[in-house]
Amino acid sequence: MLESLPDRTDETILTGSLKVLLAPADNATKLTDLLKAFPDFSAVNYFDARTGVPPLDTLKLYDVVLTWSFYPYKDAEDMGDVLADYVDQGGSVIMFPFSFYTDTFSLKGRIKEAAYSPFGGGGGGHWYPADLGTHDDSHPFMEEITSVRDPYRDKDLTQNSGSTLVASWSDDELLAGVNGSGNVAVLNTYPGDSY
Repeated sequence: MLESLPDRTDETILTGSLKVLLAPADNATKLTDLLKAFPDFSAVNYFDARTGVPPLDTLKLYDVVLTWSFYPYKDAEDMGDVLADYVDQGGSVIMFPFSFYTDTFSLKGRIKEAAYSPFGGGGGGHWYPADLGTHDDSHPFMEEITSVRDPYRDKDLTQNSGSTLVASWSDDELLAGVNGSGNVAVLNTYPGDSY
């Protein structure tokens, strides 16, 4: 269920900066609360993608949409297509695990195509920790990042043509990447409440 959607006429939206929608097939209370504490964000809202697909007009209210799965998407195909439509209209998407996990939990639709997603493949998840491996410390993703550790990650991801690999895990699984247009990223580290 969509909670407290902003209105473009709302004074805080017009004078604020970044507007973020978390649209996972998962609970996102911890990350939502964490992001709301930063003054950089004028709106941080949550849509539970286990219960539906956010309309394109809703997505267009935001600068960036974050998505991942810990449960199945209500409609993984439609979710992937509406995210691609949103990117086509200038939006940005960040995908997290387990968007590439399996047929049951995976995000589907056009957003998974190489023209959109920096990574493809995937065939399951890791359930043991790895640390930050090879990375480009000059990339904005890595600003002030000196270590990363997570056991909940997608495995067997592949880099799509035209994308930029920003970081890998110490076990050589892919950690972070951006597509050629710079408007879709994958961060292969789990941000949901189930962690």
